[in-house]
Parts: sequence; structure tokens; C-alpha cells
Amino acid sequence: MRRFYGWSFAGTIAIPLVLALALVMWLTFDLVYRVSAGANMQDSERTRQIVESAIGAAEKQLENATADNAYWDDAARQVYGNIDETWVRDTWGVPTESGATYDLMLIADHNASSVLSGYRKRKPFKPDASTYFGENLSSILAQFAQAPEESESRATVMRTADGLAIIAAATIMPTSADLRTPGQPPRYLIFGKYLSEDYLKSLGSQYVIEGLTVTDSRPRSRPYFAITDLAGHDIAFARWKDRRPGDLALRSILTTSIAVVVFMSLVLAGIGVLCWRLLGHIADRERSALHESLHDSLTGLPNRSGLQDQMRHLIGAGETNLAIAYADLDGFKEVNDYFGHDTGDRLLKAISAGLRQLASPGNYVSRLGGDEFVVLTKGEDAIDQARKISEFFVAFVQEPFDLDGRIASVGVSIGIASLPAESRDTTELLRRADLAMYHAKSTGKNRHFTYSPALDNDKRENLEIASELRQHIAAGLLEVAYQPIVSAANLDVVAIEALARWPASSPRRVTPDKFIAVAEANGLIDDLGQAVLAIACKEIARWETLRLSVNVSPIQLRNPDFARRTIQTLHQHILPGNRLELEITENVLMSEFPAIMKNVNDLRAAGIRLALDDFGTGYSSIHYLRKIPFDRIKIDRSLICNILKGAQESHIVQCTIQMASGLAAKVTAEGVENEEQISILRLNGCDELQGYYFHRPMPAASLRQLMENQRKARAGGFASVA
Repeated sequence: MRRFYGWSFAGTIAIPLVLALALVMWLTFDLVYRVSAGANMQDSERTRQIVESAIGAAEKQLENATADNAYWDDAARQVYGNIDETWVRDTWGVPTESGATYDLMLIADHNASSVLSGYRKRKPFKPDASTYFGENLSSILAQFAQAPEESESRATVMRTADGLAIIAAATIMPTSADLRTPGQPPRYLIFGKYLSEDYLKSLGSQYVIEGLTVTDSRPRSRPYFAITDLAGHDIAFARWKDRRPGDLALRSILTTSIAVVVFMSLVLAGIGVLCWRLLGHIADRERSALHESLHDSLTGLPNRSGLQDQMRHLIGAGETNLAIAYADLDGFKEVNDYFGHDTGDRLLKAISAGLRQLASPGNYVSRLGGDEFVVLTKGEDAIDQARKISEFFVAFVQEPFDLDGRIASVGVSIGIASLPAESRDTTELLRRADLAMYHAKSTGKNRHFTYSPALDNDKRENLEIASELRQHIAAGLLEVAYQPIVSAANLDVVAIEALARWPASSPRRVTPDKFIAVAEANGLIDDLGQAVLAIACKEIARWETLRLSVNVSPIQLRNPDFARRTIQTLHQHILPGNRLELEITENVLMSEFPAIMKNVNDLRAAGIRLALDDFGTGYSSIHYLRKIPFDRIKIDRSLICNILKGAQESHIVQCTIQMASGLAAKVTAEGVENEEQISILRLNGCDELQGYYFHRPMPAASLRQLMENQRKARAGGFASVA
């Protein structure tokens, strides 16, 4: 069939193709001629720009050299007053012999009326300035007279008695202020570089300009470049050999075209065979393009389109028992950031190969993109197959991967879902698995979870909480509870930790952990944090010595505007920066560390203190603890609760306090619940204590009463009310 259509195509197209080819040849010649002319014009204009740049660069080079030699303490000492000719000759006169930078040098007075000293080709040279330069030199020096106390330099091409030259002038001035004599008539250093044939040849070689010359009269034809003086008047014209690359291309194409005409008959004779083969190639490429559109180029696995196509195919064949395991790698971004994308790609290939081995022959493994993989199962036990594969997959990725000597460790969160009964909606199947996957990720990661309708209820509830939270923030209805922090020495209240609370006026009851997580997931955490800070600042401002402690989410700290908004809130409530302490959890240190440093530096510059919260629950690196100068380390209650269980637990707390001391940080112990813990913490040098043994979080009214009782106790000389 393919052969039949091939010869048929050749027979019906061959004759019209000859006529079309003749037309194409004519159009091609016309196009080539136009392109050739355009190429010539573009090359000529490009070369003109290069010539302009070359002359400008030569002027700038001589101007810089003049400025460097004029703005110099030694130059001022040897030139003002009686000129030291020996010094002038050795310093500036000798280089004129080689002409590497300049061919002549002159020292002129402030009126440019006379040349005080000069050299050309290492020999004294003192021409009459007005005769040798005309009015050109005077016009340059006149510009310097407007600012005689400033070091300036100018360079331009001007006509001299010996031909065209680049002339640069600068005011001779000392760099040291104590060598300057106010009111002293200035003297000027002048360097000149003749536009000689040899110099133009050197300039052309440097900038790849063939045949560069300078003429006095305007050429009759292009290309040329007009050289102007400081006033913008044309004084000379640069010319060069036009390369005309378009002509070379035109001759080459004409030669080729003649050869094409000669062999045209042979080409037409082979059209039939070529068309037959072409159809075969087209069919092969269509198959290849279809495969590429349905597969991931990195791993070779089917992509999202391939997965959707496979599910539609199975459903169309009557298969309704479908389930998928939707996997998302945990920690893959950190591998990419730390080792680079090449290592990340090798990790994805290794995981893809392992997943193929874990899946049964009847399963369909795909990569949706990024670090997301899906395994499609079918049959009566489809959901059980998905769970089994998920368990194997979680165990598989827990083993570190050795990628050319780089050890990468990741986890995986997997959501499992089955096709709803009597449904053909594959999009709903993916949505449910995705929802289950995010639940697995939010409940600890490195696990799998099977979809249940409760997840949709949770999602709906979270959306409702987010909407209500947004309204509470806007209306200023949020509430704040305050938990006192006491001094370990005398148990006086020295600080207050502000804790966000859901409004009591709301019919819904939401715990802080719940609505804070919702705020982070819905982009409300910045506004929530600032609202809590504003309420707490207003309350705490009434006690001059009390420190305010506020928790900061990692998302807040990565916001580039966080420091500015925080400082602005303090200013609005007239609260000094050193009375605010922001508590940062350990996991902030291990992700996007460079992104938080700008905020950290701005906060500390405003006097705001930083505390490392929940120390002992994460994996803080000493490197990061040294990079961020924490003012305080708060030991997590999990360590404090075990302090009485044995010497090892007590030693851990002791080492933590010693480490904090080495980092010049104060220590606060959280979760203190009895006298024995207080005694041990005091003996180990803990600075402050916090826990239910002293005070639970309380409303603002209770805090005011507590502080008033403490004030009265101090005034009466009694013990602390803590």
C-alpha cells in the first residue's frame, strides 16, 4: 500500500514540480540578490560602527593616560614653580620615542599661550601653541577654566601643523590636599598621538578593519566615517576596504545553482523512489512523535498524557477496577539544590528503574513530572496491589542512593485511590489520589495513605476555616493568650510569649495547631503573624521591662517583606526593638537558608532578638547556629520531661546549656512542671524557665493582674508571685 501511494504521488506531482521548480529558481535568485545587497549594507554599517568605536577607544585610552599622569603628587611638585626638565624628560619625554602610548607631550600654561616644556621623539619640542594647534587647544583648555580646582581631562581629534592627531589634555593636580595651593594658575599636561599610516594600520589590525586610512576630503561614495572635533565639525574622514560579503555569497550560490540545474533531471527521476521512502519515514516519525508525546524524555516512563491515555483505553475495554498509587518524593528539592540538577536527574532515573522492578508486569508505571510518579493497577485486587507496591516503594527509597560517590537520601509520600463505582472519570481518580498523597505528606511523610471521603470533608473544613480566619484578621477579632516566662534566679516574670487563639465569639472551635496550619497552606500566615504581633505589642507596651516573645513560621521568615513589616509594627506601637524576641524553629535552618539571611540581618540591625525554639527536636547544624547569632536557645519540653529519668538525660540538657553559653546565648527551659526540674536546671546554669508549673497561657486581663501582684510584691519586699 505504501509503495502504491509512493509511485502514484510521484507520477501526479513530477510534471507540475518541474514548473514549480523553475519558478522557485527564479524567486530564489531574486531573493539571493536582495539578501546579498542587504548583507553588504549591514556589513558596511557594522564596520563603520567598529571604526567609530576604534577611534573613540583610542581617544579614551589617551585621555585616561593623560589623567593618570596629571593627577599625581610628583607631577605637581616637578611642574609648578620651576619645571624640573630632567624629571619631565625622564618621566614623560622618554616614552615619546617609542610612541607606544603617545608621540608628543607638552606642558602648557593656564592661557595656553605658551608651551612651557615639551618632547617629541624624545627631543625637546616647544612649538607655538596657536600656530601648531590653531584654536583647537585653547577651546579644550577653556573648558578646564570653569573648574580650576578639579581634575579633568579631555581628548579629541584635531588638526596640527604635522597632520591629524588625537590630543588629550588634563589639569596637573596633586592627589594630596596639603599640596594644593588655592588660586595658583593651573598648568596642563598634553599628550598627542598622530594618526599616522603606521598607527592606523595598527588600529585596523587590532579591530580587524582592512585598509583603514584617513583623508581630509569627504569621499564621493560610502563607506566612510566622519571624524569630528569637540564642536562637532567634520575635520577628517576615515575610509576602509569594503568586504562586501554578500557578493561572495552571491557568487557561491550562482555556482551552486548552475550545478543544481544540471542535475535537476536526475533529481526528478528519483522523485518517485524518494517519495516512496519519504512516506515510510513520515510513518516512522509519526510513531516516534506519538511515543514522545506520551512518554517522559528523562526516564522513558509514560507521562501524564500517557497515563490518561492508558486509563481511557482500559475503561473503554470494559475494565472498571482501577486503582493508582500517587507518589511524591520527600526531600528531592534539597537534593537538587545541594548536589545540582544532574545528580537530581540521575536520582530520578534510579528511582524509575527501581519502581519498574517493584511493579508487576500488568501494572502501568508513569512519571507525571518533577518528582511525582504514579503506578496504575487493575483487576479485582487493584487497591491491594497499589498498597503492596506503595509499601515496597516506601522501603525502597529509604535506602540512601549512591550517585557517583554522592549519597542522596529522600523519602516518599504516597496517596492511594480507586476508581469510583460506576464512574469513568479518571480526573477524579487522580484528584483523590493526590489528596491522599498530601495527607500522607502532612502527617509525617515517608508513608502511604488510602483515600477516604473524610479527606474531602477535611479539605472543605480547611477552606471554611481559611475563609473565616481571613475575616477575623480583617475585622481584628483574633485573640492572644500570654504565657509568662520567669527568671530562674528569683522566679520573677521577665518575658511573655504571645500565642494566637481562635476568637471565643466564633461558633466554631479551632485549635491553634489547626488554624495556623491552615493559614500556612492558604497564604494567610503573614497577615496572621503581623496581627498577633500588633495585639501583643499594644498589650506589652504598658510594662517597660517586660520582653515580648512571638513565634515565627518558616514561611514568614522566607517572605522578603517580613522584616520591614515587623519593624513597622514596632514603630506603630512605640516598642523598642530590643524588647521583641522572635522564636524560630530548627527546621528553618535546614531549608532555604540563604533566603532567610536578609530578613535576619535586617531584624538584628533593628535590635530585635532571635531565639531558637524547640531545640532538641530537629537536626540543627552547629554551622547554622554560628551563622545566625541567636540571642537565646529554648530547650524543648521533651528534653525537660526526661531530665529526672537518668544521668544521660540530665547530661544532654547540661551539654545543651554549655553549648549555648559557648555561643553567647541565653537559655530558656520549656515545659517545666516540678521543683526537681527547677533545681537541676538552676544547677546547670539555665537562665529562664517556662511551663505550667508557673503559669498557663492566660488572657490579657489575667496577665495585667499577675503583673500588678508582682509589682506589689516587689514594693513590699515579698517573694515573687510566680
